[in-house]
Amino acid sequence: EKILAAAGPGDGSAPPTQDWEWTLTSPSRRALAKTKVDGVMNALTSIQAADVADPGVGMDKYGLWKAERRVEVALADGSTFELRVGDARPAEGGAQEGRFCMTSRDRKIWVIREFKIDQIFKKLEDLLPDA
Repeated sequence: EKILAAAGPGDGSAPPTQDWEWTLTSPSRRALAKTKVDGVMNALTSIQAADVADPGVGMDKYGLWKAERRVEVALADGSTFELRVGDARPAEGGAQEGRFCMTSRDRKIWVIREFKIDQIFKKLEDLLPDA
């Protein structure tokens, strides 16, 4: 589990995005490269579904029940939701490749393209400042 936090002035107000500094807070504190984490955040804010999965099939069939990749998103109003990423769907029969995904908000199962998932889920070493 990796938890990221943006550093701000400490008064509850958000600093301008150009002043954000990203820190890994769990399991241990580490500074992260601003531009690299900003890329992850931009990818999260620009997710688009490539397709909708069959609503009659349960989420366990799509690898979403115990999804290994999850993101908890905290919104400005204080609410949160979870994005789960499940099994791969191959490109076949005119359908685009991707991964089955679901949010805790509506539980609809979507297909999101693999390249977008790769932009969101990075290895720690890919987010560290360049030496």
